Amino acid sequence: MYQDNAGNVKQKYVTLPGDVIVTIKPDSTSAGATTYSLPNIHGDIYLTVDADGAVKSTHQTGPFGEQLPNQTSPQNTADGTMWNYLGQHEKITDTDTSPIEGGIIQMGARVYIPTLGRFLQVDPVEGGGDNNYVYVNDPVNEDDLDGKIAPLIAFVAWQLGRIAVQQVVKYAVKQAATQAVKQVGKKVVVQSTKKVAQKTIPKKVVQAQNYSRKLADGRINSYGKFRPANKQGEMLGSRKVAQFNPRTGITRKWYETIDRSGTVRQVRPLKGNVKTKHYRFDRNGKYIGSW
Repeated sequence: MYQDNAGNVKQKYVTLPGDVIVTIKPDSTSAGATTYSLPNIHGDIYLTVDADGAVKSTHQTGPFGEQLPNQTSPQNTADGTMWNYLGQHEKITDTDTSPIEGGIIQMGARVYIPTLGRFLQVDPVEGGGDNNYVYVNDPVNEDDLDGKIAPLIAFVAWQLGRIAVQQVVKYAVKQAATQAVKQVGKKVVVQSTKKVAQKTIPKKVVQAQNYSRKLADGRINSYGKFRPANKQGEMLGSRKVAQFNPRTGITRKWYETIDRSGTVRQVRPLKGNVKTKHYRFDRNGKYIGSW
């Protein structure tokens, strides 16, 4: 229903079977006072007729809803707006208040620009599309009525994430086994030093080797084998950590150095052959700088 500033009803809207939208103007009694908006299989309004069945207008848009040359706007809702692209779902195209040619459409959580085939805001679901503003890649067979990632895409992303986690765990176990074999060939003096250091490793550190743990926010950490320090000192040793985010499909890796109380004192991100900063923390785990 549409009312003017005085509260008078200017238009009424009714949805019929088949998703035909009826626009009624109570102030008029002519056949043209009632407009039937007929959608195509995609949900776009392609034809409007009056109460006598006479054709009032025909309409056609591009696959992304962009306006095509020599096309008129359907007069089926308030002035300056229309039900056209995806009009079956009552998605109003605003051509009056928008300076953008072809208007804008409120697609649930975001504003959509048919002329560009892009949203104005980023996807509220992290990792929901090819980029932050993209519409569906196949607008002929798909749509994005709520402005968020499609359920099917989310399911596929979850499946790929699950497979990626399995691969990360296998890689971490394989690396740990390879590292253990390499340790056998080292000098006896080094081995003896590491055995002494191993005896002093806190139980919680020993347990955090070659296993994966799911964090409260859904991320999954996979810990490699703990490597004791080569000499006695404040630091006990280090280990490699791989963290997978199922929501984004991104895996981050780093080395963290642990002191004899089991506190992480230094973190060095791994980014291929690129040298990265070392982030340092005090005995209480508080960040104190980088180098």
